[in-house]
Amino acid sequence: MYDQLKKIKFEKLGVSNYCLFQDEIILDFKDNSIVVIYGANGKGKTSLFDAIPYTLYGVTSKGQKGPDVVNNIIGKNCHTWLNFKIDDVPYKIDRFYEHSKYKNDVHFYRGNELVKRGHNEVRQEIEKLLIPQKLFSNTIFFSQKIKTFFTDLNDSDQKEIFRKVLGLDEYELYKNECDNQLKLLENKIDTIKNKISICENILKDSEENIEKISLKKELFYNNKKERISEIENIIFSLKNKIQELEKEETKLDVEKTISYIQLANSEIEKTEREISILENKVFEFNSRIDEQKKSKKLEIENVASIRKIDLEKEKNINLNIIKEKYSRKTKEKSEKFERILKTHLGPKNAEILILNNKI
Repeated sequence: MYDQLKKIKFEKLGVSNYCLFQDEIILDFKDNSIVVIYGANGKGKTSLFDAIPYTLYGVTSKGQKGPDVVNNIIGKNCHTWLNFKIDDVPYKIDRFYEHSKYKNDVHFYRGNELVKRGHNEVRQEIEKLLIPQKLFSNTIFFSQKIKTFFTDLNDSDQKEIFRKVLGLDEYELYKNECDNQLKLLENKIDTIKNKISICENILKDSEENIEKISLKKELFYNNKKERISEIENIIFSLKNKIQELEKEETKLDVEKTISYIQLANSEIEKTEREISILENKVFEFNSRIDEQKKSKKLEIENVASIRKIDLEKEKNINLNIIKEKYSRKTKEKSEKFERILKTHLGPKNAEILILNNKI
């Protein structure tokens, strides 16, 4: 609420049937000028200026409320109003008490539009746009014998004013927001770490499956070699048998043997074709596995690398923003605190010195 300065300008104050004033009194606040009201004691100088906090908050600096400010002679139709601007936006407040038309009502306008009505609603809006009533009385508006002057307040009320002036509530909000942002970042990092862990487990399972397939492939080739060796031995023994039969010139047995050899050769060719088909399938399978392994590994590495870079960038950006906000707010609050201490403690120290001299 108080993290930036607002330009507040009071333009016009009006009263009617208020305190000592029966007739309508209008006080203009001109630019770059000092307004001085002079007169004998008890003529209503302080009461006139007290109409400002009364119109805004419904209570004067001395704690007077509606029944206390109605003119004793008229006894009704008390009406005060205040025109002011906040950052060049015009506002007006009309406060009525014992009024014949508006009763005990309060009207709050932005320009010509009625935005709030009623004491509680208007007071909440004023404290939101300007500052709380106690803070207004102790920082902007000073009056004689103010009821809620800073030095007369108890410890908790003084701390509340300092909290409002320094914006410590906003500091708590910023701190909580920073903590929430850090928690969100930590949750994101944990989520990414879990995904990376899952990908690593998938990669590990893939490597184990590849190793198993490689073992099966090696076993297949060993079996193939053994099978080929057995077939070569059969062929060799058959050739020897043919040579023996040729020597014996047993034509009939030779023909049978040749037929047997042809049948064996056809079986060998069939087996070789099957072996060739299996080899091609194994080669294709290995190629597919290698490509999938390389692709999956590159994909996981790229995703993990990109996410890590993004997280680091996001973390650094958020941390820099948070540090900059914290540093700026701390500097502003310290400067405000020093100005307020100088403003309040300076007059008080002088007053204490005078009292000591008198004692």
